[in-house]
Amino acid sequence: DESVYRYEHVVIDEVQDFGGVELAVMLDAIEGRTGVTIVGDLNQKIVPSADFVGWDGLAAQLGIEIGEVYELEVGHRSTRPIMELADFLVGEETSSGRAGPIPTFARVESEDDLRDSIIEAVLQSISERERAHVVVVTRHQATAAPLAEVLAAELEGVCAVRVGHNKNFVFEPGVTVTNYRQIKGLEFDTVIMVEPSEKNYPDHLEGKRNLYTTITRAQNRVILLGTE
Repeated sequence: DESVYRYEHVVIDEVQDFGGVELAVMLDAIEGRTGVTIVGDLNQKIVPSADFVGWDGLAAQLGIEIGEVYELEVGHRSTRPIMELADFLVGEETSSGRAGPIPTFARVESEDDLRDSIIEAVLQSISERERAHVVVVTRHQATAAPLAEVLAAELEGVCAVRVGHNKNFVFEPGVTVTNYRQIKGLEFDTVIMVEPSEKNYPDHLEGKRNLYTTITRAQNRVILLGTE
């Protein structure tokens, strides 16, 4: 005998990672089909099981008429060089953007060299921006905590080092170590990707989108480091 509360307007973000059933449930909580704003980026689709069918397909599947579709042409977070790299991965062109350093890639010989390169990249970012928040991104969650321990020991007295996972993120100057699935929707001064190899990010649409999503978390600098 309880009433069902309905909203006048609902904003749905990251729509590309919702399935049709999930969207239908959310739309049923709206008083009218015009009271919805849907936002998303297909290039940032990182949930393979979500059956997003595109903007036109979404309208047909859910029985709504799309009033207007706006496409954001300027990357307000990342610099033009970062967006050029990210767009190249998914076969798009970059029309504009602010200036910034070109993303770099370095292949090293050993795990020790990799650790030293990560530390050097962190120190470079901190020297450029005193209150920089740097994220070190691994492919798998299991490797994030051990790497954070190593970096914390090496950078003691220089900057804070912590693990980011689920809701446990601290958005303060220092270094956050996490895996790529944790940082969607977030932003950092510098993104340091560890082992961005084809093994970790296969040369297919899903792998390219995972790379795209990770790279575009950076506001100013992207550094790719690996042994493979």
